[in-house]
Amino acid sequence: MVAKKYLALFAEIGIPSAPRQAASAPPLSARDDAAGHQLTITTPSVLSPSIWLAAAQALPGELIELSRYLQNWSTAVQDSHGWLRVGVALLILTALAMAMAMLWFGWQRRMTDVAGTRGRFSKALSSFGVFLCLAFATPLLTITLLEATEVRTIEISYGFIAGVVIAAFGRAVALGVFAPDAPHRRLIALDDLTARSLANHLIWGTRALGALLLVLAVHKALAAPAAMTVATNMLFALVTSILLLHLLLSRRYGGENTLPLARWLRGLGWLVAGVIAIALIAGYPTFAAFVAARVISVSALLGGLYLLLALGNALFAGRVAVDTPYGQELAADFGVGTPWLGFATIMTGAATCLAAMLAALVLYIGPW
Repeated sequence: MVAKKYLALFAEIGIPSAPRQAASAPPLSARDDAAGHQLTITTPSVLSPSIWLAAAQALPGELIELSRYLQNWSTAVQDSHGWLRVGVALLILTALAMAMAMLWFGWQRRMTDVAGTRGRFSKALSSFGVFLCLAFATPLLTITLLEATEVRTIEISYGFIAGVVIAAFGRAVALGVFAPDAPHRRLIALDDLTARSLANHLIWGTRALGALLLVLAVHKALAAPAAMTVATNMLFALVTSILLLHLLLSRRYGGENTLPLARWLRGLGWLVAGVIAIALIAGYPTFAAFVAARVISVSALLGGLYLLLALGNALFAGRVAVDTPYGQELAADFGVGTPWLGFATIMTGAATCLAAMLAALVLYIGPW
């Protein structure tokens, strides 16, 4: 049931559904194939004022319906004494968060005192810990507080939770991989300005994607006109293209010794920005939003995958290396030679990398 709800929600940005067409909206000429994909549905261009005027006419009515919706939800929560449960849950979660923060900072200080200088494993472990805390703290807090109300609004609740999860995951990846405010645990050799720029653009991109899911869920729950969905997709694609262009232009003269991979990524970024712009001008906002959402989600997933692979590489290369005294002791404990331990280490690392890539693929294409 949960998977179906999320599938219906994500369908608004590229998977088939049948949008409702308002009387005030301009006619939408569909070019549906046998599968009925929305990616080929044409609308007026982003430069045409008709779609924006239709959305502006429908916006006040939807805001009124949303205010009534939220007022009814608040009344239902108050009648069931839900606000008291929310307050108690918030106090408990605050105490747990403070205790976990004290344990985390204490462990970090002890690791720094013992190691003196941070090695690759210590940096990877610290960054992965930051990622886990940021990726799970806000979503768990949101889900707990919503469940404490015991009043569920299915469509909007799923959209809100999905948006919070995506925004939290993007922020966790950005701060875990690029570490703009903590250069001592940064996993990629970047200067502070570049790391801060990449982290900020990834954070705001995932926030825009999370906001898109929430707004589309509101449109679906309130049976909004099709013009609202079209305008929302256009606005999201425009915001994503602006973020991408700002990143490309701000790093255009970022350094003299640019790596070849950075040049390829920059060229790919210009290509994606061009595709989004052409789709918007040609009247394919769903396809433009589809491309924008895929760029943001792939970037976040690749960042999380890199963080996991960096931790595994540092673990097997630094802590279980066969040419270290610890590795030789470990081989003696298992009763095998160091070559066999090295082979087992390589196979375990390869299996971990493969499992991480498969998990990222499942998270990307699955109906969550």
